[in-house]
Amino acid sequence: MRKIAALCCALAVSIAPMAVAAPTISHVPASCVPAGGNTKLVATGEGLASARVFFKAEGAATEYYVEMLQGPDGFWAVLPIPLPEVSAVSYRIVGRDADGAEKVVEGGSVPVSAACASFALVADEARVANNLVVGQTTHNIGLEGFSCEGVTHVITLSGEMRPFNECDDVNAVPLLASSGAKLAKTVAIVGVGAAAASIAIVAIDNRDRDDRDPVSPILP
Repeated sequence: MRKIAALCCALAVSIAPMAVAAPTISHVPASCVPAGGNTKLVATGEGLASARVFFKAEGAATEYYVEMLQGPDGFWAVLPIPLPEVSAVSYRIVGRDADGAEKVVEGGSVPVSAACASFALVADEARVANNLVVGQTTHNIGLEGFSCEGVTHVITLSGEMRPFNECDDVNAVPLLASSGAKLAKTVAIVGVGAAAASIAIVAIDNRDRDDRDPVSPILP
């Protein structure tokens, strides 16, 4: 009888769910943001399924985000180019595991400087910088504090994707207002390689679609 009880206890221990370690994320903050250039950010971590950079210009009311891509050295992203009058850019990186648990690392406020060396972007990184998809955190159209150069599409607060045609128009009407424009919706994302060499966004319907396909991945 004792042997049976001991066997049951052993089985119970063997099938008990193992504690899942919380995701970790580390990042060396950027020392400066190049005036007239993109900023490349890199983060590493354990247990991360995705990562996203939230950023805004100094003094701006609106925060935006870009999804990070996973490469051989970790997750990476490039930010839009700040406007000449912007003195600093603040950002934070949010990582998430497969269960949705989040880990945040603050990048702080980084000065924009003409003396800041431009980041050397390899081919895939340059392609992303020239085809950025920027996520909105409010209903307002625009890209407050940043140039529209390289930004091809935006993701609205409701998760819909549309071509970015406003070019820094921060006074435009809210996205949800009735304007007659047909919003594009991202249905699926496929083909994200280890080095982010191939990203395809499918099932996008928009009458005013830009000729360039966005390459920044957008997570649901």
